[in-house]
Amino acid sequence: MTLTWGPIRCYLGVLILDQCLAMQAPTNCPMTPRRRDLRSVQYQPALRLGADFSFISGFVHSFLGTVQPNPFPKKLFQSFVEGNNIVQNPDTIKEVLRYETGFLVCAAIGLLYLVLVPLVGLCLACCRCFDHCGGRMYQEQSQGIHVRRRGLFWATLITTIFILAGNACMFQSNQLLDMSVEQSPQGLGNVVTNLQIYLSAVPQQIHTVVNESFLTIDEIAKNLMSIDSSLGTEIQSSIHRQVSKALKSVHEMSAVVNSTKQDLVQFNNTLRQLQPKVAQLQAELNDVKIRVNRTLPSNTTLPELNALSLNAKFTVPNLMDLQSAVDRADFDAQVRQGWEFLQSIPRQVSNQSRDAVQSIEQQLVQIKGQISHLSEDLPLHSLNDVSEQMKTVRTFITKYSPQILGTERYRWAVCLVLCFVVLLVVLCNALGLLLGPMGLQPKADPTKRSDTANCGGLFLMASAGFSFLFGWIFMLLVLVLFLTGGNLYTLVCVPWQSQELFQIIDTPGMIPGLSLSETLHLKTKLTLSEVYSDCHQNMSLWNTLHLSELFNLDQFLNISKIYNFSNTILNISGTLDHLADKQTNISVKAELQQLATALRGIQNNVTVNIMPMVHIVDDTLQSLGTILSHINDTVGNVLTDIEEAQNFLNSNTSEIVKTISRRFLECQMAYFTSYIHWANKTITQEIGRCGPVAGVVDTVGRLACSYIVESLNAFWFSLGWCLIFLIPNIIFSIKLAKFYRRMKHKDVLENHIQLTHIPRATME
Repeated sequence: MTLTWGPIRCYLGVLILDQCLAMQAPTNCPMTPRRRDLRSVQYQPALRLGADFSFISGFVHSFLGTVQPNPFPKKLFQSFVEGNNIVQNPDTIKEVLRYETGFLVCAAIGLLYLVLVPLVGLCLACCRCFDHCGGRMYQEQSQGIHVRRRGLFWATLITTIFILAGNACMFQSNQLLDMSVEQSPQGLGNVVTNLQIYLSAVPQQIHTVVNESFLTIDEIAKNLMSIDSSLGTEIQSSIHRQVSKALKSVHEMSAVVNSTKQDLVQFNNTLRQLQPKVAQLQAELNDVKIRVNRTLPSNTTLPELNALSLNAKFTVPNLMDLQSAVDRADFDAQVRQGWEFLQSIPRQVSNQSRDAVQSIEQQLVQIKGQISHLSEDLPLHSLNDVSEQMKTVRTFITKYSPQILGTERYRWAVCLVLCFVVLLVVLCNALGLLLGPMGLQPKADPTKRSDTANCGGLFLMASAGFSFLFGWIFMLLVLVLFLTGGNLYTLVCVPWQSQELFQIIDTPGMIPGLSLSETLHLKTKLTLSEVYSDCHQNMSLWNTLHLSELFNLDQFLNISKIYNFSNTILNISGTLDHLADKQTNISVKAELQQLATALRGIQNNVTVNIMPMVHIVDDTLQSLGTILSHINDTVGNVLTDIEEAQNFLNSNTSEIVKTISRRFLECQMAYFTSYIHWANKTITQEIGRCGPVAGVVDTVGRLACSYIVESLNAFWFSLGWCLIFLIPNIIFSIKLAKFYRRMKHKDVLENHIQLTHIPRATME
């Protein structure tokens, strides 16, 4: 039995074009392979000191904002970047001085402090040596002395508290600066590591997308290799549901006819045995009739003798034609051939589509090669170059970290000494304010004050002496740190945090040769600030770098272009060309028609030959008549089933093949569509999420500005705070010390009033 498949040729080829653009997987398709998610990349944690600079950063920012209210000097920055000789350009120097006016004023104040404090201290010391400026150990006792002492006490106490607050901030900022510098190598190392992880993750993500395309192609190839168990089996099942009913009916009819034929043969043999006996019985009846007629008188008649006759006529119908028709029909062979035809459908689909499937597999291999070449053409080697540079940076950090940390320990120790020197001034004030009132007796003679009170006064004088001795040195340090840290904050940190620095860098011509649009050959303008903003939102490289202008992803992922094997698909059905169109020749329809003709002949033979015999044979053939009547009804039902099956094949076979072919193609194309949707989403939204890059920039900015510069500014601001309050502290402590120190000269109250002699009156 030959099998041909016309509708597959028409519809596999048409559907491959018709379903390429937009299609969803049919609900009865095998489950589409689950797409792998991009592996989550684990990055090193960002640097977290756990320190809070807000205790003084507000004051520092406010002060620096007052000192430097000018906007960022773009022209000066551009001149510096271009390498112009700023020193020899008077206009540029004026612009620099104008921009740095606030810093210059503060620097002038610092220089004035630097000069005046030691000068005043020296003059005061010389003056006191000559018993002037409070150097003479004498204190005039007046009525307001106690009020003045209390006022100076509270003024000195308040000044000491302010100095102590600044000193505490010095300790804190020095410790935070030490922590920042110590953890900087680790923080920078994590930054470099995260950047290396990111650079290595991008190629891996691209390879994941490429590998998924290979898996998709392999899945399609596997389905084509098993076309017998997919397309062929489904066609077989659809036809089997309708044809099997008719085949089963014919099989049942064959069993009944064969059984009836055996009964007829047996009954025919019985009749042949019965015929001699019937003839003998008829002869005996005739003989009896003759003898009776002979015995009766001649004038006597017996009419009943005429009825004495065996009219039963047992004739055997000629069943040879019926038996020959049944033998020629061979119902069992026809049914067996029909079942074999149904079972051979998958095998014939596989055999007759083998060449076309092999051609498609070759094209799939070519597609895999094209995808491999595409991944090889991507400039991933540049990422490797950057990664190698990051290794060099990491080596540099590892090499010089011990030296940096060693230098930091010396800096920390020096600043700690400065903190303790300021603390020494505070302690002298505290001891003076504690011991002075404790040993003072307000009504006692200043020359007889207690040792405790005198010691308190000496501590206050020591506080003033230390202030004169170290104040100007500390101011020199404050001046240097102020100019360094303040300018770093205003020129780097402020525009960095406001992203103004990126905008300045993006200014055309600001940095020659720096143009992302030209470097990437983009039509639209791409700036560093936009890249940083997009990366801060963890967007993909596709959207961040506007790669859609370089690669037409929609065109690349166009199914009808990439998988252009629709013409080859047509060859699958080229060998299956006549299933629905030539069902009238040697197919199942012809076999069923032949069965119908044979059954109609059987019905005619039964009606002509068997049914008359049923009317002749009464009681003996009752059961056989019932069977033959059942056969007649069964033949009608069988003819109805065959007619329904034949009508189904004539009208629905083409539609069955169309539907199954369409569904098979939709399932295969659904794999491509699913991959394309996944690939499009992955490429445009997942690959190269540059949040880690923004994190690297933020970490560097946080490390440099929020930790190092912030703590440095906090230190010089705290030290400057203390130095400012050292001036009133010197005045108040020197004046207050005289109320506690033991005086050398008494304050004697002498009466220099001349009494006028008034003469007394005398009696003459």
